[in-house]
Parts: sequence; C-alpha cells; structure tokens
Amino acid sequence: MMFDSLLEPRLLYWRMSPTWPRDSRGMMRLSLLRLLAIAHEQRLDVAALIANLAEEHRGINRWRLRQLARRILGGTSLVAALEQTPPLLNDRHVLAIRFGTETGTLPATYRDLIAEGSAEWTDLPGDVRQTGRYLIAMSLAILLIASFLFTFIFPTLNHLLEEFAMNESPPTAYAWTLEIDRHIGPTVVLFGLVVLGTILTSMTFGGSWSWSRHLASSRIRWIGQRRLADLLELLSRAVEAGRPLPSVLSSLGQYHFDRSIRNRLLFARNEIEQGADVWTGLRDARLLSPAESLALAAAPNPTAQAWLMRRLAHQKQERVVAVADALRQAAQTVAILAVAAVVLLLSCACYQFLAYLVDELSGIQ
Repeated sequence: MMFDSLLEPRLLYWRMSPTWPRDSRGMMRLSLLRLLAIAHEQRLDVAALIANLAEEHRGINRWRLRQLARRILGGTSLVAALEQTPPLLNDRHVLAIRFGTETGTLPATYRDLIAEGSAEWTDLPGDVRQTGRYLIAMSLAILLIASFLFTFIFPTLNHLLEEFAMNESPPTAYAWTLEIDRHIGPTVVLFGLVVLGTILTSMTFGGSWSWSRHLASSRIRWIGQRRLADLLELLSRAVEAGRPLPSVLSSLGQYHFDRSIRNRLLFARNEIEQGADVWTGLRDARLLSPAESLALAAAPNPTAQAWLMRRLAHQKQERVVAVADALRQAAQTVAILAVAAVVLLLSCACYQFLAYLVDELSGIQ
C-alpha cells in the first residue's frame, strides 16, 4: 500500500509529553497530516479519527481538533473544515490538499506534505522561528534586569549621592545611563510589556497565524520565491497526473491564498485561453523566468516537464533557505552585540558608581 510506511512505529511516534500543557503546533500538524493520509488511503471515518486524535492532545490543540471533527460531522467537507479552522494547518497545506482533491493527486500530496513536515521537525533547532524565540527571550531578560535597576537600584543610588552631596559630578557611565533612562526608559519598558503580551497571546491562542497570513501576501522577494516554488510543486503533480494546465491554473487562481500569485494565475489562464502557449503564458504572468519557460517548453514529454519543475522548485527553496539562514545569523549577531552593549553599559555604570563612592567617602574621612 502507498502509505504502509506511515504505519511504522517510528513514524507514528507523536511524543506526547505529560510535562507540557500542550504539544507543539508543528508536531500536531504532522500527526494530523499522517492521520488524514491513512484515512484517505484506507477509506476510514476521518471525523472519528480526528476526534480520537484530539484526546491525545491538550489545551488549544485539543479544542481546535474537536472543532474540526464537529464541522466534518456537521456535513462540511474536509477542505472547507480545514479552511474554517485555520491554525490547524497553514495556508500552504490547505491549498495543497484542495488541489490534490480536485486533481486526483491527493496520495502524492499527502506523501510530500508529510515528508516536508518530518524534515522541518528534524531541522527545528536551526529554524528561523527558533532563533527568533531565543532572541526575544534574551531581550526580555535584559529588559527585566534593566527595569529592576532603573526602578529600584538607581533611585536608591541617587538618593545616596544626594545624602552625601556628591551628585554634582557623577561618573561618566553612570551619568549616561541616567540620561538614557530619562529619555527612553519608560518607552522601552512599555514596549517590552507590549512584546511580552503579544508573545503570551501568540503562545496561548496561536496569534502567529495572523502574521503568517500577512507574510503570505508580502512583497518581500525571498518570500515570493518560496510561493513560486510551492506553485511549481503543485503544477508538477498535475502535469505528472496528465491534468490540463489551463483548468489547473483556473482552479489555483480561484483558491490560492496569495493575492499576487492568484492574480498572476488568472492572467496566465486568460493568456492561454486567447491562444498563447502554456509556458509563454506563465512567463508573461511572471510565474516563470524566460529561461525556465524555454527549458520547460523544450522538455520532450510531461514526465520530463514534471521532473524539471520539481528541480526548479527545489532550487528556489534552497535559495530561500540560504537567505533565511543568512538573515537569521545576521539578526542573531546584531542582537547579541546589542545585548552585550547594554550589559557593558550597566556594568560600567555600577562599577564606576562604587569606585566613585569609595573614593569620595575616603576623601571625606
């Protein structure tokens, strides 16, 4: 059977840990994709399987899975129910499942999504999101320490200087720290509280989904390249299954979540309906580069075209990963240097104050 490998214990291990209040969203998505694949292949009751899967999870994941099961039991199709419960699977997953349902390539779609999800899970320590969480946590820790110093420690030190009439010429680093606190201290504290509230909300209710929706239609070039790579993967499945590309483009143009890609697909479909070649229409719609269009047009058969589209998609994905990794490393370096500068300034301020206080008191004696 096509999905017999999914039944191996190693692949069905969901790592349900009783320590944490709920499992990660990535692991829940991978479990759900495996369950949907098995249900489709074995013709099982998907609503009952999802309801049982919900009992294996906790917190917000359990509630969302129960919602999905109830909607399917109420007569909603699987794809529509997934669209109405958006944080369960991301927009790319839902689009791929809808596309696979309409083109008859659902088994291959599930197989690719599961392989992709497994790779993302094994590569999670180096992921951009993981680095972002690390940087946010480190910045919040520094913010809390600085807030404590400015709220309790430095006012006491100022009072001490006033008591001994030594506040005329405070140490340089200490004076800089007080000036910084006077001008931007309250703003920084307020910003930190807003960021902390946003993070807690995202962790509790899955608020990062709205950010992913915003990035889905972003004009950033490397995000657009990822969208085009996903599109080539979908088209390669349709070509391999012998589906006519004009109808495929029409379907994708109706349901694609990225507005820019959706408009380009509809433009390409109109060009093809007016007599243009498929690859020329995709090139004119800026979904393919001129070189990619010529290469696909020169391919001898649909199998070669599907293979070439997969290779092109893989190259685009590799470029996106390289750019994301470079941005991650740059952001991590800048953040570490910024935190180091703050720690250095606070340390110098404290040590200079102690040295100044000892020196002045020894002169008084």
